[in-house]
Amino acid sequence: MYTRQPLDVEFHFDIFVKDYGGKLISDIIDSPPSFKNADYIFERDGVVAELKCLKKNIFEDKNYIYKLNQLITKWYLKGWMSNFDVSKWSLGNQNLTDKCLNDFIRLAKPLLEDSLRKANKQLKETIENLELNEYEGIVVIVNDGNYGIENMFFHRLIGNILNLPKFKDSCVDGYIYTTVNMPTLNLSGSIDAGVWAPAYRGEDKTKLRTFVDKLGDAWLKYYIKNIEKKKIKIIKSEESNLISEMKFLPKDFPRDRIIWDGD
Repeated sequence: MYTRQPLDVEFHFDIFVKDYGGKLISDIIDSPPSFKNADYIFERDGVVAELKCLKKNIFEDKNYIYKLNQLITKWYLKGWMSNFDVSKWSLGNQNLTDKCLNDFIRLAKPLLEDSLRKANKQLKETIENLELNEYEGIVVIVNDGNYGIENMFFHRLIGNILNLPKFKDSCVDGYIYTTVNMPTLNLSGSIDAGVWAPAYRGEDKTKLRTFVDKLGDAWLKYYIKNIEKKKIKIIKSEESNLISEMKFLPKDFPRDRIIWDGD
């Protein structure tokens, strides 16, 4: 059975951005920086980007283990899930019931909100300190191990957070929800390498949409050439009904059993 070690997403994305024509902001400012900087700048497109890679299950955070255990006890006592169900869910082999999922999302929200708050601060301080007033800001959010919330709900939760009043005047003009190490089963029964699902805040984001579409196409080419080295595809969509059909494969699913869409 062949199971590939998880990719270092930040490492590959740094290489990809430079290949695409962008720059690492850490390469163009003093070290250590005097402000909280974002990760990338795309000068020809007028975009500053911050990469937030959620590498492991957010509920492995020690501050949330107790709260999660409380939820699991509640689910068990109410008969919503058995201990066996919870064990399968933790491995990505079973979805939560609707009631359990609602509890889980409420618990996840503060952690995601904190990550987005930090991303906004990094975008804001980069734009101010480098005098990039005409630039737009985008956050690339990589789900890289959080199997508890399916793609559609994760994507929707990010959007809900960014629509909170506290983000009204933020520098986040859009975000990309994506996965790299978490293949998904799509509606046709074939496997996709991951999700590339952008969304935007405010009106008239034509320029930013064009940039994100081109960036997604370029990332796909990089991924095929340097990682999988075979014809596959990444789903890029703003349609929630398409995202909702994409279910995670279990984390221990053998890679030699994967039939990529395009094979």
